[in-house]
Amino acid sequence: MRPLLRLTSLSLLALFSIILAMPTMASETHPNLTKDLLDARRLVHITPLQSKNKAKAYLHYHGNNRSEEDYSASAIKRKMTPITKATNEVHAHQTIGIADYLLGNYRSSLSNIDQSISISASNHLKAKELESKILKIKLLWGMTNDIRKVDTSLAEIDQTLKSSKFEPETKAWLSYKLSLVHATIDSDLDKSESAEKYFLSAKKYAEKLSTYQEGLEASLQLGQYYLKVHNLNSALKELIESYWLAIGQDNARYIARANHLLADLYFERQIYSKAQEHLSQAASYYGNYEQSPLFASVLRKLADVYFIQGRYNLALVHYFNVLDQELAEKDVDKIIDLRLKLTETYLNLYNFTLAERYLNRATELLNYTDNKTQNVTATLLTAQLYFLKKQPQKAEDLAQEVLQQSQDMHDQVIQLKTLSLLYRITKSVHKDKESLTYLEKYNRLTAINLNHKNELLSHTFLDQVKSIEQSIHYKDQVEELTDLSVEFDKTKKFTLLLGFACTVLFFLLVLNIRRAGRKQKLITELNQELYTHPHSGLKNIRMLNRKLPDSLHRSTYNYEQWRFGQLIDEPLNDRLKFALVDVPMLADIYTEHGYKAGRTEERSFGDHIRSHLIEGARLYHLSDCSFLYIEPNPGKLHQPELLYKQFEEIISSFETQYQVKQNFAVSIADYPFLPRAYTVINDEDLIDLLLLASDICNSIVQLENHSQWVAFTAIPLAPAACFSQNDIRRSSLNAIRKGLIKVHTSGTEDSLTTVLDKLPRHDEDSPLISS
Repeated sequence: MRPLLRLTSLSLLALFSIILAMPTMASETHPNLTKDLLDARRLVHITPLQSKNKAKAYLHYHGNNRSEEDYSASAIKRKMTPITKATNEVHAHQTIGIADYLLGNYRSSLSNIDQSISISASNHLKAKELESKILKIKLLWGMTNDIRKVDTSLAEIDQTLKSSKFEPETKAWLSYKLSLVHATIDSDLDKSESAEKYFLSAKKYAEKLSTYQEGLEASLQLGQYYLKVHNLNSALKELIESYWLAIGQDNARYIARANHLLADLYFERQIYSKAQEHLSQAASYYGNYEQSPLFASVLRKLADVYFIQGRYNLALVHYFNVLDQELAEKDVDKIIDLRLKLTETYLNLYNFTLAERYLNRATELLNYTDNKTQNVTATLLTAQLYFLKKQPQKAEDLAQEVLQQSQDMHDQVIQLKTLSLLYRITKSVHKDKESLTYLEKYNRLTAINLNHKNELLSHTFLDQVKSIEQSIHYKDQVEELTDLSVEFDKTKKFTLLLGFACTVLFFLLVLNIRRAGRKQKLITELNQELYTHPHSGLKNIRMLNRKLPDSLHRSTYNYEQWRFGQLIDEPLNDRLKFALVDVPMLADIYTEHGYKAGRTEERSFGDHIRSHLIEGARLYHLSDCSFLYIEPNPGKLHQPELLYKQFEEIISSFETQYQVKQNFAVSIADYPFLPRAYTVINDEDLIDLLLLASDICNSIVQLENHSQWVAFTAIPLAPAACFSQNDIRRSSLNAIRKGLIKVHTSGTEDSLTTVLDKLPRHDEDSPLISS
């Protein structure tokens, strides 16, 4: 085993060294980046303002000459060299550039990207320089959508990548970024084949990188592209695979992105319940970040889903939440659109006052824009408001105007809404011919849309979801099987080497088990002999001596816990009741009918009394005819009669073939015996008390010729000092005479007095006191 352990230790050491030697990557792939900058880049699309502030804070803090600062991106602390510092500054300016672009600060965005290019060039960071140039092309295209402004730069970068020598992973990283830019541009230019080719190339380059994020990013962008061109089946495959990969990696950021895109896919398919499910999951993530544009987008889509489902109150709540965020961003088009949606929602709720208020606010802002769709929508809502306010002529004039404009715009959604409104208006004023015409147009247009909708709602789409998820699961199982096969081959070699040793150990183990079995059998027999009474089969005094002190200690310990507030129950909630039961009939059977008969009846009596024990009670065979009984006594009431009746029922129900008297005596005492000193009376002392009580009880039985009980109780103020002598019996007799111990019995007062008078006196104390 030692060579195996040594080999395993060396393997772990080598693996640990490899892990430490691997560089930390920027954007999860480039070395020497601080944690703050990595966090800033991860947040740039979620909350660009916060990301920008993080990057600016880094530049401000490290702007001074702090070349000796440590950085924490690596597992091993090292000093920040000038190259490392420049790399971090480049990354910070890139992050600020992306954030400014998302915030609409285009001039500042390009300025920061140019600064990152300048720092890279001055520090001879060729890879970072190309990375910044690729990023600049991407942002410039998003700002202008002018191919003339990026075409030359794209060609130059392509040529540089082909001619320059980079490390394989660095070249794969740059090619991956450039492929995504090419794919985005071709997608916007409607070059479908070229865009798809570049997206697939990006996925291939991502496979050469050491982290999974690049492949996941490429998959999500490809799925988003397929969704854009309405290739929904391909989009489903890419997005489902990305979703499960993100879940497998427990990457919340990518899980939220996948949820967002899957919601768009299901919305496109008009499967609104699934869209709502994914949007809710995405909102739960983006909602953790303040001023997140993605959160506003998700809330808006979730509101649209609720609106389509007819859940207008929920839609209102989400529209208002989005409106608050859009007002902060001052996006006029989005604000107008939201106010129009609020107007439409309030119209569906028949709240004309609020509908008119938001429609007026939207109309005021429309004077500053030139959005035809929003203007037509506002006019249609105005017509609908006139109709609901019983002004059909104004409503019809505006609706006809909207119908003409929507037909010119080829907007079928507005046409359907307008035709429906015109049908209701003309029907309300009894223009039957016009009403029928509008209804026919509405039905024709609806039939076209229904065919398209039926195609979208095909059950094969949901079946495809299940199929893709099953294939992903199968792929994971295949990979797991491959890994297990490799591990099995390695393990098999060790198994063959250790087989003989295991066989020898097995035989040694068998011999040891057999030896241990013989010992255990012997121990069991000894325990049976030691701790079981040979006649009755009950536990004997040896077991009592072993177990009883633990019980008493546990009761005292629980009381101490209660005293210090650690228990909420009453003190001594596990108090114990002790009883010593003398059954003379067993001795009578022995003396009158012989040893064999006595032993048989004693065994039967032991089985009989054991079967009648209550739960938690214990019974020990103390001597020939004496049995020590212990049961939990959580109640405070001293009720010896109940215990006596319990034993009376047990003994009277014992059936024997011999004619013997079934008289018995029960002596009773509770633990703790002294209310003011809980530990002064131990187990042996308590048994001595019971024996004294048993002596008194047997004497009463002889006087009255009937079963009796005797119970000892100490008065509440009984001092512990009266039991400080070594002779507990003598102390008990003195305590009885002084009235510190009360003697209770089922017998008569005269019998008790007679018996107590006959007890030995050890001093000249006062007469006996009994009760």
